[in-house]
Amino acid sequence: MKYAICFRRRCDRLKLLALLLIPVLFFSLFFLAGKKPDESKLIDGVPLICQYPSYPTGCESVAAVTLLRYYGISIDIPTYIDRYLPMAQTPTKDSFGASPAQFFLGDPRSESGWGCWAPVIEKGLNEALRDAGRKDLQAKTLRFVPLEQLCREYLDQNKPVLLWATSAMAKAKRGITWQTELGDCTWISPMHCLTLIGYDETCYYFSDPQTGTLVPYAKKSVQDAYASLGWQAVVIESACED
Repeated sequence: MKYAICFRRRCDRLKLLALLLIPVLFFSLFFLAGKKPDESKLIDGVPLICQYPSYPTGCESVAAVTLLRYYGISIDIPTYIDRYLPMAQTPTKDSFGASPAQFFLGDPRSESGWGCWAPVIEKGLNEALRDAGRKDLQAKTLRFVPLEQLCREYLDQNKPVLLWATSAMAKAKRGITWQTELGDCTWISPMHCLTLIGYDETCYYFSDPQTGTLVPYAKKSVQDAYASLGWQAVVIESACED
């Protein structure tokens, strides 16, 4: 009998404890269900600079200046081009010529200019950072990094990313092939460089030199254009980071 009384009392305590815990558990589940991870990001303070009319093929230089100004370095586009952008003649089919991984092909002030790839801009950015006395920062080329990873590792840390894609995320076309000291090279057009500064569920957002405005592009079109240019990107980060 004594055992039965103790057992009932223990059951009563367990029922009371359950009654107290149920609301807490319900509230916790409700809170967690309603709490969503961040689904969008837009970096504040990134300049919006148009390449027209003075630099009709100078998107890479405009994007580089955009990035430098974001990090507090006062520089204009002519200075960047004249000091930090190595240039070479545009090639012809089946000839031997300069590589866009080493030079800007043509002149960014001309409609007939072609462009350059990420390593050229990385080098120019690092020279500009050095001349500005910013030993705490360094530019780095990124290759084959998925867009989602760029957003997670850089945009979410308020670090804009220079991205190689196509104009208005148009379908890429293969141009001429020529020989360089780095091997055969095929030109992809309409090549474009712009600054990735945000994302949401459906779009990536850019400071686009072609418009000088904030422009959203559908994620799928950005992924295709980015892949067609060889998954090239450039970031500026702390010099102590790997």
